[in-house]
Amino acid sequence: MANQLDKLSKRSEEMITKTARAMRAASDLIEQTTAMERNARQYLILEDSELLVIYSGRREKFMDTSDSLIQMDINPEINMEIGILRNEENNVFELLSRNQKDENLISTYSALLDHAYLILYEIDKWINNQVTVQR
Repeated sequence: MANQLDKLSKRSEEMITKTARAMRAASDLIEQTTAMERNARQYLILEDSELLVIYSGRREKFMDTSDSLIQMDINPEINMEIGILRNEENNVFELLSRNQKDENLISTYSALLDHAYLILYEIDKWINNQVTVQR
């Protein structure tokens, strides 16, 4: 009996840790996407190459965060959305890097944010499912 309680306690602790990490990472994706949009706007208006360097730093954190979510392997839908988000951001970054002023470039960030929020929503659904399974 004590062994079963110990296993249940350990599983619950692991679930809490994983869900907290997943929610934090999803929130970070939203924050990083918003910050990258702000940097992209500034870069396109001011044409200051230092702003592209700042963007690149934020982008690196964005990639690290999305990598960590993929490694959690929560579910295929989340991994698919992360792939779409990364692919779309990569397309935007290529345009920025070539200093191509496409009028649709900034509007693309609303789609990126939609994907980031969808990832957060999917993680929330996964957490609710995990709580149900634990009961």
